[in-house]
This record gives sequence, structure tokens and C-alpha cells, in this order.
Amino acid sequence: MIGGDSSGRQNWVGLTRGLPGSGKSSLARLWVQQDPEGRVRINRDDLRAELPHGKTACQGARE
Repeated sequence: MIGGDSSGRQNWVGLTRGLPGSGKSSLARLWVQQDPEGRVRINRDDLRAELPHGKTACQGARE
């Protein structure tokens, strides 16, 4: 539990881990669908795709 916001809702961070193909992303998408206004899914692959030229954060910092 991280804390609360002005609406009285509690902030919460959940992490998934497991073998490839075990349903981590499917579970996270379903969780967001249950409350799309109050939940967000952050995915490492999505973040990496936003970096210029597909570089990782470490590669970009060294250049």
C-alpha cells in the first residue's frame, strides 16, 4: 500500500512475475478492464518501444 489520494481511494502497486506465456499480461489487462478510470498497466516492453530507436535506458545514457 502506497498511500491515498484526494478521493479517499488507496493507491496500490502490483507486480507480476512468472514464466513467459503464463498469463501475466492477460491478468494485468483484465485487472485494468475492471476499473479503467482508476487503474493503469505499465509494461516494460511498451516503455522500451517509446525510447528512440528502440534503445534501452542504459544504452541511451552511455551515448
